[in-house]
Amino acid sequence: MALRGLLSIFSANQKIKVMKFEIANLKAEYEPYRSRKNEPYKASNKLFIWPDGESVMDNLFNRHNRPSKVWKEELIPAIIGKLKEVNPEVYEIVHNEEWGWRQKCGCSCPCSPGFIGKKGGQYCITATVKFTEE
Repeated sequence: MALRGLLSIFSANQKIKVMKFEIANLKAEYEPYRSRKNEPYKASNKLFIWPDGESVMDNLFNRHNRPSKVWKEELIPAIIGKLKEVNPEVYEIVHNEEWGWRQKCGCSCPCSPGFIGKKGGQYCITATVKFTEE
């Protein structure tokens, strides 16, 4: 069962746009420290949000233009809540995590932006989210 909700973001003309979201896919994987040797945040939990249906070109443009503040406030709590159903063991580790946006979350270039946990850990959480305008 997918989790659904509403998300408020500003559009280019600074008008509030309300988007419906649905968490389509969610997984959490343990990543040993040595497999992260080229990553700047080796000893941190990571959370990546991938918009469903986004083309490669859209992703290249949008990765520098994500509504990270809104995602942190409105989407991450929904993702962590859903994680309780999907993987309770990882939920217990990350549910009190404090997340911060990093453009270079996945590697040392800005190609893989995401959220870094400030408490440390070695889990990588990926969520594919479907967004639709209300």
